[in-house]
Amino acid sequence: MDMMYIENYSVFKDVQLLFQTAIVLLKSDSTEESMENVTTNVGIYFSNAEKITCISLSFALNNGFENDFKYVKEMRDEYNKRRVFLVESFRKLGFEVFEPEGAFYVFVDVTDTLNMTYKGNKIETAAEFARILIDEYNVAVVPCADFGFENHIRLSYAISVEQIDKGVTRIEQFLSELK
Repeated sequence: MDMMYIENYSVFKDVQLLFQTAIVLLKSDSTEESMENVTTNVGIYFSNAEKITCISLSFALNNGFENDFKYVKEMRDEYNKRRVFLVESFRKLGFEVFEPEGAFYVFVDVTDTLNMTYKGNKIETAAEFARILIDEYNVAVVPCADFGFENHIRLSYAISVEQIDKGVTRIEQFLSELK
């Protein structure tokens, strides 16, 4: 699990509280070892399909807290810069954008482009909108019907501002060809 994600995601704003809670939970199932020994010898395990990742509590506590999560804050600021750039870019294009409080993606409402035509073919769904972007413009977006947002696409900002700008430029080119 990425410390940046924990720090950025609104549910886990207080990283220290998250780890302290985990230590208490783990300690409740252990012997009367000291808190220091527990944090040194245990980890939080997260299952990710076939892979299990261990986050060392001692690393998080000893390095993260001692350094006041400096690198996490730097990355949070960088991701915020990317988020603001992406959101503002799509709003300038006239789209309604759901601005996230956490995570690394935004939802863009493409309703106004549906039923327009591209190269003589009617775009009826966000999935078709997304397919054209990947096939014709090499821009990867995710249609959001499965997330409960039928007329939205999802865009990640876990890439550089330069890459985001390149993608936005390509999407502008696509939009200019809609009739």
